[in-house]
Amino acid sequence: MAGLRLTEGEVMYTVVRVTADGAKVGELDVVGKSMNELRPGVYQGIRRAGDGFSCEVCEDEDWDRHVQAIFRFVGEFSMPLHRLVEVGASVTFDVAVEPEDREGRGPVLVLRGDVSLLEVLARGGMALEVSIYG
Repeated sequence: MAGLRLTEGEVMYTVVRVTADGAKVGELDVVGKSMNELRPGVYQGIRRAGDGFSCEVCEDEDWDRHVQAIFRFVGEFSMPLHRLVEVGASVTFDVAVEPEDREGRGPVLVLRGDVSLLEVLARGGMALEVSIYG
């Protein structure tokens, strides 16, 4: 797949963001803790907003590495991710390019949804989001 590659020094960050209404936060916490049994430290607790949590997936300049990391994450955590969707949580893989990581360079936006990635996410009831801050 020919994907987005930032210039040297620019970085994208991918996290999986899990959110739900307050009544479901206890269940999110239980599932998050079960994720730590698969990979210690991946779950850091419910975020301050009290509506869910995020887990780091990838930090790199190359989009293909992000795609590979998302595939690995979905494979490794397939059961917990399925449970999160089952209890009604929103599960979104968010790719962000922060302004401080762009170092004032001109606008660049290239988005390409790899069919196999989108298929895996859609089949699991998950979404992909790209956030470019500027």
